[in-house]
Amino acid sequence: MGFGQFMALGVTWGEFWKRAIENAGADFEALVPVLVRDGNRVVQYVELRAPKSGKGKVALPMGVGPALVWPGLWERFEPVLGQRILVVVASQGCAFLFPGGDRSHERYAAAVLKEYYGGARPVSLEVFEVNGTGWRAVGALEE
Repeated sequence: MGFGQFMALGVTWGEFWKRAIENAGADFEALVPVLVRDGNRVVQYVELRAPKSGKGKVALPMGVGPALVWPGLWERFEPVLGQRILVVVASQGCAFLFPGGDRSHERYAAAVLKEYYGGARPVSLEVFEVNGTGWRAVGALEE
């Protein structure tokens, strides 16, 4: 959407952002979280998958990305993954969330790379940290 198209909507940036966050919350609730555990049943990471349509395509038009800006993401997964959460959006249909206190995102890089190269529409191998105050880029997974 270009600036002219945005202006034609007739909404302020504040109104637009408020609606975007509401939509992100609804998209987030549609995601399917898969908790991946080790042999001791300790959660190692979370796969957030977009639901599939009847035709096998991602049912959310924009994939998992917009849902990740929902402010409730950190609160939802902080009890499971800790204060710092690392996020990699490997494909349109899947994001990986890792505890930020260890290097588990490196130990499980193979799963991320498999999704990146084999999933619907690869997105990025960039690693972001999310905590109670916001997001920041912290690196990238290496092949």
